[in-house]
Amino acid sequence: MNELQQQTLSILEATMSEDKASIMALSKGGWEGWLQCEYWNALNLQGVSTEREQQYPNQTTRCDMLCKPGGNPLLYIELKALSEFQGYNVSNFYNNAAQDLIKLHQMKPSSIPGLALIVIPRGLSNAQTAIDYITSLQQYLVSNITNAVIFYKPFLSAH
Repeated sequence: MNELQQQTLSILEATMSEDKASIMALSKGGWEGWLQCEYWNALNLQGVSTEREQQYPNQTTRCDMLCKPGGNPLLYIELKALSEFQGYNVSNFYNNAAQDLIKLHQMKPSSIPGLALIVIPRGLSNAQTAIDYITSLQQYLVSNITNAVIFYKPFLSAH
């Protein structure tokens, strides 16, 4: 993992360590969008210039976040957050997260790294099922923090 990927992961860990993140994870509707906004704000406050919902080059598809310190694209981020009220099962949630892997693999320029993130708040009724399922796939690295488990997969640039 490069330095910017590690820094952005650390900022997400800090964001998820706040009590309000655990509370918002239990709210109906908008949890993932709220987390993206909080994460975006935290990144920018920490000096990592970041924009939300930016198009991949020559695509209509958008990434969740694009870190652009110094004005140049340096990291594409895709983020999924499990919710109590999503109305579908864990494998469907993971299939949606897997689409982010495909986007990062196929749409981001090979010269720019990417980072896929899956956030599982511990307070959810289906949290352990999700954690066990995603762990069993052995495709992600894991960060265990008090309020959540964050699965992450760095995509390195092809230099």
